[in-house]
Amino acid sequence: MKRVKAGLPTNFITLPGTLTRTSWEPPEGLPFIEWETFGTGLRLLVNASPWWIGDWLRFGERKYGEKYTHAMEATGKEYSTLAIAKHVAERFEFLRRRKNLSWAHHRDVAPLDPSDADKWLDRAERENWGHKELRAAIAQERIAEVSQRLIDQPTGRYLCLVIDPPWPMEKISREVRPRQFGFDYPTMDEAELADFPVPELAEADCHLYCWVTQKFLPMGLRLVAHWGFEYQCLLTWVKNVGFTPFSWMYSTEHVIFARKGSLDLLARGRRLDFRADVREHSRKPEEFYELVRAVSPGPRLDIFSRGLHEGFEQYGKEKDMFTAQQGVG
Repeated sequence: MKRVKAGLPTNFITLPGTLTRTSWEPPEGLPFIEWETFGTGLRLLVNASPWWIGDWLRFGERKYGEKYTHAMEATGKEYSTLAIAKHVAERFEFLRRRKNLSWAHHRDVAPLDPSDADKWLDRAERENWGHKELRAAIAQERIAEVSQRLIDQPTGRYLCLVIDPPWPMEKISREVRPRQFGFDYPTMDEAELADFPVPELAEADCHLYCWVTQKFLPMGLRLVAHWGFEYQCLLTWVKNVGFTPFSWMYSTEHVIFARKGSLDLLARGRRLDFRADVREHSRKPEEFYELVRAVSPGPRLDIFSRGLHEGFEQYGKEKDMFTAQQGVG
């Protein structure tokens, strides 16, 4: 489709005085009541803009087949910002959007089932919560539910361990990464992770795969050594998308491969990098599990597991988070 550069419509925003891209100079004779009214209008405008962007993207894809490359150029926004705006717009049809609550309120409940999302939005309206208070209340309830689930530590030992630690990270709220909605889950600090009974789960000869982010790579290496494993190499998940919190685009995630004893790989010559699409926050790709099955013998245990995978036993409080969505992969 041929695209033509267009200027901003003259009636897009109507304010008295001189309005430019970087300034608004009201007329000197502007009455106080109008000045106050326009302030309220500007607040509504700021709150409405993510909805407009999301609806604009949905319309473009439906009518013109436009994708994110065109949208990023037109808006100057990053992919992650556009993706989350579109997702929230898709999750909430017009009649379910609350005029008395901000777009951020809706964003924070977007991952929930519609009935649960509406329940939380009802409560936010009744309690007059800001979106941060809403998010905190949801997180508190979830932590309480998780804590009530009893999990039994496996009694056996394993030749292969996969661990995806709940790192003590903070949510990046500027240009949030796509699908980072279900972020608020219980985390553990380094001391708590060091005390986790990984050595009790490992055979004398054992492979360990420890998921790490860029920030927590040094901590991950310390923990691996503390648990009694020797670092071997670093596997890299090359993602189809990334996010830019400050400088570099973070488009990879890593897995420390470490070994205890002398257990050899089942197959040699496999690449250290693997490519797979990003799905929900914290959900690891099936391509990784295929690789582990090919090179590390069983029995295998997936620690802090959030989904069932063929050839792996599970250990964790959130092991059914993705299983219902994916089936057994």
